Amino acid sequence: MPGRGGGRRSKNLPCQLYARLWPDVEQIACALLGEEPSRDLVHDICVEITLANPRFRHDCTYSTWMYAIVSHHVHNWVRRERKHRNLMLAVEQAYLPGRVPLPNETEDEFALVEGLRAALASLTEAQRTCLFLLRCESRSSREVAVLLKTTPTAVRMHLHRARAHLRRRLEQGR
Repeated sequence: MPGRGGGRRSKNLPCQLYARLWPDVEQIACALLGEEPSRDLVHDICVEITLANPRFRHDCTYSTWMYAIVSHHVHNWVRRERKHRNLMLAVEQAYLPGRVPLPNETEDEFALVEGLRAALASLTEAQRTCLFLLRCESRSSREVAVLLKTTPTAVRMHLHRARAHLRRRLEQGR
């Protein structure tokens, strides 16, 4: 019964490929980042390569093709992390009482930052979360909806209301 055994073996091929990819992906990501990559990042890259494997066209070596995928994922991750860190810093500063202006900050810049801090602090938790996930982590409304256990329409509505609220608060401060 070759059909039965072949079917079982072919179902395990993605798992075998995933397991074989892990050390190479981790090594490449570590070289690109300059530090040990997170397990989530390596997992996401291994899944992407496993799913993209049927699209490999043999116009370059497999390792070159794999390096390109790892490189794109790592660079996108770094970009998202940078946005995340900047926003987290802004949110942390929003809750700090009596911030002192930086030496290179003008009065107008200081007032704008203070107004933004106050406006962000006045958003509802849902609005702030949707704004953060959509704009800083570059997630889709569908992904945010799954995370928040709501609908994409509700996520877009929270984003719309958050933007309108921020716009109103910042215009009042002028």
